Amino acid sequence: MRRIVIADDDVIVRRYLEQIIRNELPEFELCGIAKNGCEAISLIAEKQPDLAIIDIDMPEKDGVEVLYQLRKEKISPETKVIVLSCYNDFDYVKNAMKYGAVDYILKYKVDTETLAKMLESVF
Repeated sequence: MRRIVIADDDVIVRRYLEQIIRNELPEFELCGIAKNGCEAISLIAEKQPDLAIIDIDMPEKDGVEVLYQLRKEKISPETKVIVLSCYNDFDYVKNAMKYGAVDYILKYKVDTETLAKMLESVF
């Protein structure tokens, strides 16, 4: 079973992703939820998940800063990262990919089928 951490400052998005993972994707285990970038780094270091789904725009540290710190300090180096955003701005994508994001998804396009296909392609 693959383990996932979610990091997003929007409670509605966190709950929506949690619901999809827990109820629709039984091959994945949600092992933690963070509401800002600092919590995300601590949680990923502690849980060592297979995948982290990280919002690009969060308080304290944004998604790119989280990715940068994870890679620079070699925190959970095996954890794959998908960046989540409501912005359709390629500069965000480019920066996230530069620091090791494996994929990018727009929040308004997330549904069970899209997330399942993305997770399948990552693993």
